[in-house]
Amino acid sequence: LEAGRIALDRLHRQVLPFLLRRTKADVLDDLPPKIIQDVLCPATHLQLDLYDAFKRRHKTGGASGGGKKAMGGVMYLKRVANHPKMLLGGEE
Repeated sequence: LEAGRIALDRLHRQVLPFLLRRTKADVLDDLPPKIIQDVLCPATHLQLDLYDAFKRRHKTGGASGGGKKAMGGVMYLKRVANHPKMLLGGEE
């Protein structure tokens, strides 16, 4: 175990001079600053219907089911917001 640490330390010292570590700020300093702009878009009738159906299916008093189930719900709602027709399998 100690021999492994020594070998790893020796390897780090040998490789470190050859590692290239640059940040975006170092390389792309001629870019303008990033602009983040929120644009509110009204939901379509399809999105509202899918959202209401989701709320009816998942009507519970609390956060039960754990993290995976909650994350699945978040991902579903994200798809409703981004591309609702993909959830319908080609149906309209």
